Amino acid sequence: MIASIPCSGFSSGQKIPIAVKYFNNSSVEVEQTKISLKRIITYITKPPKKNRKVTTDVIIEKFLSGVSINESLEIECTIAIPKTLNTSIGFCNLIEIKYDLEIEGVVSDCHINPQVHFPITIGNQPIDLNFNQSQSSLPPTFDQLSLRNNFQDERPPSFEEAIKMPKLKLNYQQ
Repeated sequence: MIASIPCSGFSSGQKIPIAVKYFNNSSVEVEQTKISLKRIITYITKPPKKNRKVTTDVIIEKFLSGVSINESLEIECTIAIPKTLNTSIGFCNLIEIKYDLEIEGVVSDCHINPQVHFPITIGNQPIDLNFNQSQSSLPPTFDQLSLRNNFQDERPPSFEEAIKMPKLKLNYQQ
């Protein structure tokens, strides 16, 4: 199984195009392809008692077709990133937020499922990669990467929206 995505940086509302190629030369059928986007939050405490707590939430899970014995198959799909918390960049040393795109071929019985993992960075503003790379063999410069201005909802999600909690309405009286 070979999987690919065009880049590893996205923002809420963008779609991740995924391509999966199977070359099943085994005697085991791949029943289905499972694609999941996971949010991994690590809570870190400081001395006197150092401790780490890791929670993993599945944000998106999608099931696609599998591949029969001794066959090849190419699967292409997209998944849309919902409103969620941004990836931690290193400014906070108490909470660390990461995302992992996992593509898994689900097989039957006591066999190991083939898996491919991609670390994903989720930010506020998408980058438009509409530049002509054939003009130069050098990697693109920052000037060639223009930020999109056609965002429908430019504000980042609130904490409640990001973790899918109902927003509390508090009435403060003075």
